[in-house]
Amino acid sequence: MVRSMQATRESESIASQYTALVESVALAESEERAIIAGSGQRPAAMLSGLVTNDLAPLDAGRAVYALALTPKARPIADMRIVPADTLWLDTPAACVGQLLEHLAKYVPPRFASFDRSSDVARLSLVGPSAGEAVHLALRALGWARAEEGPASPLEPLEVVRWTDETSGSTVFVVGREKIEGPGQDLYIPRSILPPAQEALEKAVRRAGGTVASAAACDIWRVERGVPAFGLDFGPDNLPQETGLEDRAISYEKGCYTGQEVVARIHYRGHVNRRLCGLSLTSHSTLAEATPAAMPDAAGAPLEFGAGLYRGDRSVGRITTSVRSPRFGPIALGYVRHEIEPGESLSLEPDGNARVRVHALPFTST
Repeated sequence: MVRSMQATRESESIASQYTALVESVALAESEERAIIAGSGQRPAAMLSGLVTNDLAPLDAGRAVYALALTPKARPIADMRIVPADTLWLDTPAACVGQLLEHLAKYVPPRFASFDRSSDVARLSLVGPSAGEAVHLALRALGWARAEEGPASPLEPLEVVRWTDETSGSTVFVVGREKIEGPGQDLYIPRSILPPAQEALEKAVRRAGGTVASAAACDIWRVERGVPAFGLDFGPDNLPQETGLEDRAISYEKGCYTGQEVVARIHYRGHVNRRLCGLSLTSHSTLAEATPAAMPDAAGAPLEFGAGLYRGDRSVGRITTSVRSPRFGPIALGYVRHEIEPGESLSLEPDGNARVRVHALPFTST
């Protein structure tokens, strides 16, 4: 974000930030994002042959979540494709270089071009009161919603426009997917980003919320079983291993790079490992509870990269670990396909079974 939130992070505990995410609304400081803008005669048509999901919803004003794959079906990037004034690919900043190379390799420039945009930034309001806070903030700035509608949650990946008749600027607001939890993401021209950010933060605090640090957002993400590119999946994975199959892959659309491998796994076989949830067995009941106080510096005993064992056999590893106020130490990680939810594993060969395997998500609330 343009303005540092360090002072806010230091003055408010992760527990209170987490509570705002769950119970009201938070302005989320999460992973670094980048916007790649497509232009030319046929950017959507050219992109369709390079991503895993059907892009037909773009014509109805809805965004699409998808993966870009190598010919061997290894993920290059994940992205949200937004039908704005042009076509926007909202992707992790770490993916930009490789994704742009991939697009340049496969897209004929006479039909479309893709370039990183420095004109747009994304801000996210997360939590059940996000819709009301967005309306409050943008109306306070004198903006109007182009498509009239109530200050209620948007449908998943629904796109609406807010316009400023004075400047001609447009903010595109996208409803978050169900797996991401309630909330709305705003794509804001950088020329108006400082006042927009200030208005959003004021609206969030008026709704009883706060600014949520990346650490608090990671707890939210892990509880919902949302893998992050570069942490929980990447070029070493196949798409079906990641838990993103239902969200990111269409088996009805036309051909795309990597489709043959994806389809062969789907129709004829299986992957040898899959993303799952993990918890310490002492916290494995995972009852829904009111968020408890949690020291900011509390670490999770489930450590990144730690191996998982059944007896003396290595059967998985941990990719992201957090300490949840509701569920205690939990993590995302990979286990072999034969390991079932409910089974307990150990963190060392022939060790005590202390890690419980869970189906994802841990929670949807």
